[in-house]
Amino acid sequence: MKKKCTGLAKTCLVLAVILLSFGCTKKKTSVFVPRLSPNMQGTVTIAGNYANFEALEAEFDRFNEYYPEIALSFEFLDNYNASIRAAIKTEAAPDIYWTFSWMVDKPEYSGLFELAENLADPKLDINLSAIRQELLYHHQNGQVLMAPIVTNTFGMLVNNDLFKKYNIPIPKTYDDLKKACLDFKEKGYDTPILGYNNQRGLFQFFTLPYFCQSISTIPGSVPMLNALLPEAGKYLKPVLEATEDLVASGLINFESCKTLKNDYNALIMRFFEGDIPIVFSSAELVSGTKKREKQSQTFIQQPFSYSFHPIPVGKKGRIFLNMSSIDFSVNKNSPNLEIANEFMRFLLTEEELNTISRNKRLVTVSTDYSFDDIYKAFSDATPVYFEWVGIMDNAIKQFRSAVWHVGNGKMTSEEAMSQFGSLPEK
Repeated sequence: MKKKCTGLAKTCLVLAVILLSFGCTKKKTSVFVPRLSPNMQGTVTIAGNYANFEALEAEFDRFNEYYPEIALSFEFLDNYNASIRAAIKTEAAPDIYWTFSWMVDKPEYSGLFELAENLADPKLDINLSAIRQELLYHHQNGQVLMAPIVTNTFGMLVNNDLFKKYNIPIPKTYDDLKKACLDFKEKGYDTPILGYNNQRGLFQFFTLPYFCQSISTIPGSVPMLNALLPEAGKYLKPVLEATEDLVASGLINFESCKTLKNDYNALIMRFFEGDIPIVFSSAELVSGTKKREKQSQTFIQQPFSYSFHPIPVGKKGRIFLNMSSIDFSVNKNSPNLEIANEFMRFLLTEEELNTISRNKRLVTVSTDYSFDDIYKAFSDATPVYFEWVGIMDNAIKQFRSAVWHVGNGKMTSEEAMSQFGSLPEK
């Protein structure tokens, strides 16, 4: 069928030591068994903020193998964070809509969760055990009002061929990172590390995994940070000192960073010029690389191997910060509720979660913790789960501001720590 594309109540004080044995409880077999008639007719609209979502549309095709008479569409909403709040209250409200963990503590988004179906309701028979439980956010009374579909992480995109050419090992410790970058500078590479230098970019990618791992081991730190108490600024000390050290080492070419027009397409295309050893970025940027290989004439003429790695910083070194990137919520007032829930039953199986992540080139949310080759280096990193740490969005904004101001020499570490809770944000 043709598809249309239109464009902590749960706050953990301590993060337990999490080994790479994901899923400690026995789970149901993650196989989709249709519950509706194969001749069922109807529509399902999913609203989000991607201009296009080809990996999701591929899932529409797979769902139509079971239900050929059901029409599914993805609707892009401009200025999504504001427009979804209005759209969900209209007669044309989407059946399924995107939600994010950063919305949870913000009163203006409470309506999105008030209208969300409880996906943990046994009568829906949705197999939430196929999802890594560390990624699930539980609302009051154990309700699950949003389900993670794809995840994000931070790290460094590495030009494997450059490291191989000069026999430089890909860094596994912070000292390795500094030595590798200094070696590249000696070889004439004036930009060993490139990144988009805004508050959501370069320095956040470098420090957020380390920050989350650090506070997860300090009882009482997360509630203080979430309350934006000035005295909580002391918990930023390790990451701010690491930021100062990175800058003092001369490994960031700020002039090169200024030439970037954005933190996605422009950064990918610049990396594909082939003379940048390392880019600090997110997995969401990595997800856009495959498509753009064919858009870069330089890469077409001189292709090279690349991979994504944890940025080694702090005592733990390689930290894998895993967090939900997109969650789906079902509109419980939808006139197509039965079909919308059936699509969620389908999508939240191990096979489909792995398929959508593979097509999107992101790390799966399923308990089948297999990696695309590009993420292979994360398989032996120390995992930290954002949702389990419990740090909320307002505190993260203050963290971002602190590391950006320190990284750009606008504040000292002491100044940034003392102003936590009132730091200017961009």
